[in-house]
Amino acid sequence: MKKILMFFRKKDCKSKNLINNVVISFIIKGIGLFVALFTMPSYIKFFDNELVLGVWFTALSILNWILTFDFGISNGLRNLLVEPLKKNNEKEIKYYISSTYFSILIIVLIFLVTSLIVFPHLNWNNLFNISPNIVNEKTMLFMCQVLFIGVLCNFLLNIINSIFYAMQKSFVPSLNNLISTILILIFINLFNSSDITTNIYSLSIVNAVFSNITLIILTIVLFSTKLKKCRPNIHYFSTKYAKKIINLGLTFFLLQILTVLMYGVNEILISNLTVPSNVVQYQAYNKIFSLISTLFNLAITPVWSAIRESCIEKDVAWIKRIHKNFNIIFIVLVIGEFAIIPMLQFILDIWLEKGYIEVNYLYAIIFALASLAQMKMTIESSFSNGFGYLKTQVIAMLVTTIIKFALSIALVKIYKDWIYIILATFISIIPFIIIEHFDIKKQIKKLECSNEAKSY
Repeated sequence: MKKILMFFRKKDCKSKNLINNVVISFIIKGIGLFVALFTMPSYIKFFDNELVLGVWFTALSILNWILTFDFGISNGLRNLLVEPLKKNNEKEIKYYISSTYFSILIIVLIFLVTSLIVFPHLNWNNLFNISPNIVNEKTMLFMCQVLFIGVLCNFLLNIINSIFYAMQKSFVPSLNNLISTILILIFINLFNSSDITTNIYSLSIVNAVFSNITLIILTIVLFSTKLKKCRPNIHYFSTKYAKKIINLGLTFFLLQILTVLMYGVNEILISNLTVPSNVVQYQAYNKIFSLISTLFNLAITPVWSAIRESCIEKDVAWIKRIHKNFNIIFIVLVIGEFAIIPMLQFILDIWLEKGYIEVNYLYAIIFALASLAQMKMTIESSFSNGFGYLKTQVIAMLVTTIIKFALSIALVKIYKDWIYIILATFISIIPFIIIEHFDIKKQIKKLECSNEAKSY
C-alpha cells in the first residue's frame, strides 16, 4: 500500500489528473458492465422475437452513427476549448461555447423539419429487412421518427460532454451514459406487454427521453456553478469563432463518418447481407469481447485532451512516456482477450441461458483479434487527435474503410457467413495502425525540434 501511495505522490499534477479520471471512470464503467450483464437478457425477454430484436439493435446502431452529423463541431470545441480553459480566458470560453450551441441548434432545426417531411415517404420495412406482417409500417415510422427526434436533442445537449472532456473531467460523460442505461433497463424489466407494437412504441419514447434527461441535468448544473458566467448567450455567438470551430470540426466530422462506417454499420451489413436474426448472435459475441476494449477505451479517453494540453505546453517527455505506457498496457490486454475464449461458452450459458448460443471458437478468435486491433487503433487516434494534425489520420481511415467494405461484401458473398464482416474489419485496421504509428513519431519529432529552436 505504501508503494502505491508513493507512486501517486511522485506523479506530476498532469499525470495525477489523468490517473484520477481513469480511476473514477473505471469505477463507473465497472458498475456499467455489471448493469450491461442484464441488458441483453432483458431485451430478449422484452421483445421475445429475435427478428424484432435484431431490428431494434440495428435502429440503435443507425442512431449512433447519425450522431456524427454535427459536422464534428463538438470535437472541434473539445480541442479549441482546452487552451482558454487552461488560461482562464473567460471571454474566449463564452464565445466558443455560445458559438457552438447556436451553430448546432441551426443544424438540429434543419434536420427536424427535413425528417418530418421525408420520413413518412420512406419504406422503413425494406430498409430494416422486416416484413410488415411482423411490424407494420405505421409502427416502424413511429419508432424511427421518435428515436430520431431523441437523437436531435442529443445533438444539442451532448455539447456538455465535450466541455467536460475539455475540462479533463471525462468521467462525467461516463456517469451520464450509466444513468441513462440504468433508467432504460429498469423500464424494460418493469414494463410488461405481450404486444410487439406496444413494446416498440413505449421503448422508443423511453429511449428518447432517458438518453437526454441526464444531459439536461448536467447542463443546468455546470452552467449554474463553475461556468455560471459562460452560459450560452446569443450575444456571444460569433461567426469568427463558429468558423474556427467548424473548420476544425469538419475534419473531425470526416473522421467520425469513417469511424462509423468502420464500426457502426456492422448490424446493418449483417441484416442486409444475411438475415436480421444474426445481429443477435453478433451482439452476444461483441458484448463479451468488447468488455476489455471498452475498459481500455475508457482509460484512454482523457488522454486526448491531456495530449492537447501537453502540445500547448510543448511537454514532449510526458507525451512520449504516456504513449509508451499505453502500448505496454495494450500488450498485457492481448493476453486478456485470448483468455476469454476458453471460458466463452460458460459465460454465455450463465449470461443468457444454457444452449441459447453455441460457441463457434473460430468466431471467438476473430472477435478477439478485431477487438485488439480496435484498441491499438484507439491509441494512435487519441494521440493524433490531441496533436491536432489530422490529415494523415483521415487518409489512413479512408483506406481502412474502403478495404473493410470491399472485403466484407466479397467474403460474405463467397462464404455466406456474417463472421467475415468482423474478419474484414480486423484485416482493414492493420494499414491504419502502421500509418498512424509512424505519423505520431513524426509529430513528436516536430515538437522536439520546436523546443530546440525555442531554446536557441
